[in-house]
Amino acid sequence: MGVINKGHTFTSGENVTADKLNNLADDATFNSSSTDGTTLEVANPGGYIKVKDAGIGTTQLADDAVTTDKIADANVTYAKMQNVAANSVIGNPTTSDATPQAITIADLSTNVVAAISDATAHTSDTNSDGINDTGGTDGLMSAEDKTKLDGIATGADIGTVTEVTGSDGISGTVTTSGSLSLAAISNLNVLGNVSGNSASPTSVEIKDEDAMTSDSATALATQQSIKAYVDSQLGSSVLAKCVFQPSGNIIRSTNISQAIKNSIGRYNVGFSNALTDPVIFVLAETGGLTGPTPVDVAFDILTNSSGQALSVSITVESGGNRTDPTTVHLVAF
Repeated sequence: MGVINKGHTFTSGENVTADKLNNLADDATFNSSSTDGTTLEVANPGGYIKVKDAGIGTTQLADDAVTTDKIADANVTYAKMQNVAANSVIGNPTTSDATPQAITIADLSTNVVAAISDATAHTSDTNSDGINDTGGTDGLMSAEDKTKLDGIATGADIGTVTEVTGSDGISGTVTTSGSLSLAAISNLNVLGNVSGNSASPTSVEIKDEDAMTSDSATALATQQSIKAYVDSQLGSSVLAKCVFQPSGNIIRSTNISQAIKNSIGRYNVGFSNALTDPVIFVLAETGGLTGPTPVDVAFDILTNSSGQALSVSITVESGGNRTDPTTVHLVAF
């Protein structure tokens, strides 16, 4: 059994024309025999095959199909997590990074009491001025730290940060008056993060290369260099271009003699000078169109005996039906 509905059915003795042959394929749609009707179905209207709503279930998903990257942040609910034993919490009681585990309330209490006892024990290393007299690393504060704090008068306003200095312009000595300012940064650089992951800002270079010779995956480009590169790649190779409306109104054009609407969704654009081996790009702006997307655009080129393009016939369809877009853009390279 066939799975495609032909766009045109010929009768015995009927003449074969280009339009009929084009319609045979261009207007073809899939029929219900082309899908199982459970996971896939034929869109109506449209005639194309799509995934059926709620058609993908556990049978279609492999056991390892859903990975961590596929789960959106903040979307694992408490109910989807493994059950936690009674009177327990989830955490990491070790002194290094580790997989979370269940911690009983009793163990948690024991650890907290031990931490408090340890902190209290450190006070035995200090005298009444709070300075660590043992010379070790433990204690409320070192003599050096106390000297720094003693230098600040009670109730004093230490002001605001004035500058941040250092080789990377981010960290270093912080002074205590004025307003915040960053260290100087090299010309044609910005602060940013192009690592692909969350990270501290670093210097990111802005390149001004008309030919884009560096081919960098992390550097930025100036507006002027982008324009120069695009102009060098496309500017001299454009053979013809135009923007027109279905009414035939040509908004702007180069090497275009006419833009005529033949019927709904079909137009003919003629070239003032014949084109040799053109590659034609057509874009139909879909403002005002109705029906399913995407919008399909097809074209046929009419050539002279030398193989040069004289004109191009454009067909615009939406959901398998010819339709008029708001405007049509055509560029020939």
